[in-house]
Amino acid sequence: MKHFYSIFLIFTFLIPALSMPICMHAREQKQPQKIVTARVFSHGTILAGCFFIDIPASWKDNYKENSLIERAMASARKHPFLHQTELVLDLGLVDVTQEVMVPLCHPLRDDRAAISIMRSFERTDRCIGKRHHAYHYYTFGWSGALSERKRNKESVYLYHALVGLKNDLQQQYPDATIRFEIFCHSHGGQLVAHLATVHKQFPINDIFIDLAVLCATPLYKEKMQPMVSSSLFGTIINLYSQGDHVQTLDVVSTPEHYCVRTFQELQIPLARGCTNGPRVLDICLGVHGNKKVFGHHHFFSCSLYSIPSYFHKRSHIRRTLNLFEPLPLLALFPAYLESISSLDLPSGYHALHIDFKKHHGHLILETHYKLFNDASFELKNVQCYTVKPLSFEFVKEYKHRARTSAMNQFKYTFYHIIHS
Repeated sequence: MKHFYSIFLIFTFLIPALSMPICMHAREQKQPQKIVTARVFSHGTILAGCFFIDIPASWKDNYKENSLIERAMASARKHPFLHQTELVLDLGLVDVTQEVMVPLCHPLRDDRAAISIMRSFERTDRCIGKRHHAYHYYTFGWSGALSERKRNKESVYLYHALVGLKNDLQQQYPDATIRFEIFCHSHGGQLVAHLATVHKQFPINDIFIDLAVLCATPLYKEKMQPMVSSSLFGTIINLYSQGDHVQTLDVVSTPEHYCVRTFQELQIPLARGCTNGPRVLDICLGVHGNKKVFGHHHFFSCSLYSIPSYFHKRSHIRRTLNLFEPLPLLALFPAYLESISSLDLPSGYHALHIDFKKHHGHLILETHYKLFNDASFELKNVQCYTVKPLSFEFVKEYKHRARTSAMNQFKYTFYHIIHS
């Protein structure tokens, strides 16, 4: 009877007590926190040459609604050649997740450059092989006007679009954490920078941008100071090239009539003790140590606009460039991010240089980091990637589009204005 009583106590109290932590641990392993990442791409200025249609109004940024310039811009946005070479789709937020997730080997008949660029971006991300998130792809289209007033206005549209997108994704994935990664080109980066000012007007919205990538964006203090001081951003990456002369050319639509390439040139002081502030990375891209190879359109456009011919005569540079032409530098961004992630950089300003090299059909990415108060760069990381060559038909088609796009856009725009 005593033995029976002892066994009864063991099964009643001891075994459930020992098995409870094991069951809880197993339940925790079965239910990991899901992360959903929304990647939003925004283009830059479209047809900046429309400035010459009405120089006084453009310089003062006070042209009227439905003016000649606005009609020209609206006409240019509808031009099919623009969609075939630039990462541009319709106005507002456009969901292209289904098109982007189609593998590149699939014969998808879609002549829009945005789809080709983002599919290449997705392919690079998959080649790295460290994917733990569910990804959704979007484009945000705006007028593309060379106007500070218009950019600030459309930044409000972008902010509300992101808030609405987060609510939609949260309903679709109730138990997931929603992340935002925004990639923008040229003046499109100023729409993203202005989000910090807009967020102060709507602080009740629970939104956070984990990664903001500015490609060849003209930087000036008035717009960038709120951005680097805001808690809205986690990491800010500024991709630039010393051969990009368009980035610093805008003395028209910038309030100070002056802009620079890097955040460090602006010398914006960060708040003391701001350990939770954003990481601000200035990254210069080059080929075989030459930092002047790439031009303004190479970051976001399927084009060969601005690589000078004398660079093509240097065989080591030409062979490296042929690995990813005519696709833009944006298509390789997941490789850049993987290279700098291992550095584990803290909050604050950082200067880096990523150098492309080719070795036996592989693309070598050398990441150089500039130490604080030091004029030299130190090699910190070397990554090797296998880049699948693009088909001859694909390259030939996009070369033809790049050569004919700009002229056809202008001809179509002015023809439309004359007959409207």
